[in-house]
Amino acid sequence: MFFKNVFLKTLWDYRLQILIWGGGLALVGVTLAPSFAGLFNGPNKAKLLADYKKATESFSFLAGIATDLDTFTGYMSYQIARTLPVLLAIFGLLAGSGLVRAEEEKGSLDLLLSTPHTRSTVLLQKWAGVAVATLAICLIAWAGIMIGVVLTPGESLSPFNMLLAILNSGLISLFFGGAGLLFSQMTTRKAAAGWAGGILAATFLLNNLAPNLGGLSWIRFLFPFYYENQTRPLAPSIGFTWGPEAVLFFTPLVWLLIGVVIYRQRDHNSFFRFGQVRPVTASSRSGPVKSQSLWLTNSFTFGIRSTLTSTLLWSAGISAYTIVIMMVLNDLRDTLVSLLQSNIYRNLGFSSLASNENLLSVTLFVFAAVLYAAFAVNQVFGWTTEETEGRLELVLSTPVSRGRLLLNRFAASLASTTLLTLICGLVFAATALIANISVNAANSVAAFFGLWVIAAVIEAVGFALSAFGAGRAVAILGGLVVVSYLDELLANLLKLPGWVAGFSIFHQYGTPLIKGIDWLPQLSLLAIGAALVGLAVYRFGQRDLSK
Repeated sequence: MFFKNVFLKTLWDYRLQILIWGGGLALVGVTLAPSFAGLFNGPNKAKLLADYKKATESFSFLAGIATDLDTFTGYMSYQIARTLPVLLAIFGLLAGSGLVRAEEEKGSLDLLLSTPHTRSTVLLQKWAGVAVATLAICLIAWAGIMIGVVLTPGESLSPFNMLLAILNSGLISLFFGGAGLLFSQMTTRKAAAGWAGGILAATFLLNNLAPNLGGLSWIRFLFPFYYENQTRPLAPSIGFTWGPEAVLFFTPLVWLLIGVVIYRQRDHNSFFRFGQVRPVTASSRSGPVKSQSLWLTNSFTFGIRSTLTSTLLWSAGISAYTIVIMMVLNDLRDTLVSLLQSNIYRNLGFSSLASNENLLSVTLFVFAAVLYAAFAVNQVFGWTTEETEGRLELVLSTPVSRGRLLLNRFAASLASTTLLTLICGLVFAATALIANISVNAANSVAAFFGLWVIAAVIEAVGFALSAFGAGRAVAILGGLVVVSYLDELLANLLKLPGWVAGFSIFHQYGTPLIKGIDWLPQLSLLAIGAALVGLAVYRFGQRDLSK
């Protein structure tokens, strides 16, 4: 049944992603409503709600502006808006960037178009498949959240309004899916995902920071997250708003229309440029081969070269965020002075924020850990595309062992992560010096080393998963990272046992900027990562490619 047309075949191809992303979000969704009861139920509920509202307003530059937090529906609206749009946007940009370019680079799309299917029909049916897959993920997540609501005594909300709120996140996903589709017409699949991911991170951060940027606040009107904030079906003071909803709905269709026009005008294996269509050749991808001879020496240097641009982009983004946080740190402390002793912080698992180390741990390194994890997933994605797009066959036809190839590419990923860490660490130290912010130097080094460990272990897990099946590795890895992050995020709210929180790699990171490095978990994680790489080498040497 699923092979009758392009739409059903696309939907079938995304069956695993639907189960992983939808199931992961549903598991997390079950905990959202109970977290409200665990955080606020008690004799001082009104005061805790007021403190929580003040705290989220103070940290709005991290997670966006919250409204109606003194109500259950407002709390649920805020929790959904700060997690689901970004997570689903990652799914969307990965799907959009490979919508046609993935099969095009493998050569299978030429065979499909030899049948009585026009280019427009193929692209539109593929887009429809991704849209339905996104809808299915949203519905599964909605079911999980509603189960959590039913299990929370004394609280209720409209299932229809909850569905509308989640579908807004789905529209954000399609927005970045359309962006990925457009970029894939102009570059490779891997580069398109990288550029769309960079825009995702930049627009999310700038949308949160824009209200504090004075004359630049108008820039929010260019970002999809701004319109998502303007229509909150669960927030009583905002509700469902047709104008922003229309922007979220029609903008992805505009990207799709432009994508169809471009795709109809270019040849396969070519890049679209304004005014011309450029073939994809070795020289057009990376310049004359002679100038790149150093990078083509072996698979290690080639791996570094292939990730260098994205590594520098990620470094620039994290460094820019670091500079902003460091420059406003003293003002931020003054804003929070009345909240530092609030019970809400203790319930969330934070200690006093009076010191620079405590404040930076909350405002900078918690979010940096998530960015490092996303960077690691992107590194694994780059490795898996080498196989899924059929390029490894040519490499392995040369006298190079599979084990050495995998180890070299993993080492290149570690080198890229090291470069990212060095750049961000140097920017952190220089900004602290310029802004006259005193921070423990040894603990600062420990904090960045811990971030490096997070990325290294996630890359090891990703390479191990890819050794068993490159096509499924990124989807599974992304799901594991999301669950791990939300496990740590909700551990204190739900009063989870310590051993449950211990499964999260973000929990094992701890607070090295405050307490220094805890060597046992870090060395244990590195040992596990080394074992997984060993498993990857063995398994990769035993199986056929693309199987």
